[in-house]
Amino acid sequence: EVAQLPALTYLNLDANKISSLPDVLAGATKLRWLRLNENQLTTIPASLGALKDMRRIYAKRNKLSAVPEVLKAWTLLEDVTLDHNPIASVPDWLVKLPNLKSLSLNGCPIAKLPEDLSGLRKLNFLALSGCKLDEAEMKRIRKAIGDDVAVTF
Repeated sequence: EVAQLPALTYLNLDANKISSLPDVLAGATKLRWLRLNENQLTTIPASLGALKDMRRIYAKRNKLSAVPEVLKAWTLLEDVTLDHNPIASVPDWLVKLPNLKSLSLNGCPIAKLPEDLSGLRKLNFLALSGCKLDEAEMKRIRKAIGDDVAVTF
């Protein structure tokens, strides 16, 4: 039924014990903001790559073991929150999303970010509290993104 709402721009599915998302959700082509916090998701289907207007994805406290590949298709994405998922690595393409302003990975067992962080030109907030970053990695990140970006370690 959600797919029959083509003008839908915001969808909150927080805390619904959802373990998968239906492909028909891709029919909500104007969707810009998707909240999936506190569910049981292990992935976000590639079919949702059709949601070309997507700007914000919040998927805290799920079972995502990797950054969902579908985010690659959302080139207008500005805000990504994946806190407290068992994500252990950050793919290079994530830090190259051209419009990314906020990235939150608090509580994920990440020990290192990609070497090249130069793609984070629009970033103004980076949250990495509770990650497994050592002191040298924190210094490298801070140096790479500059002092204008708010960072939490």
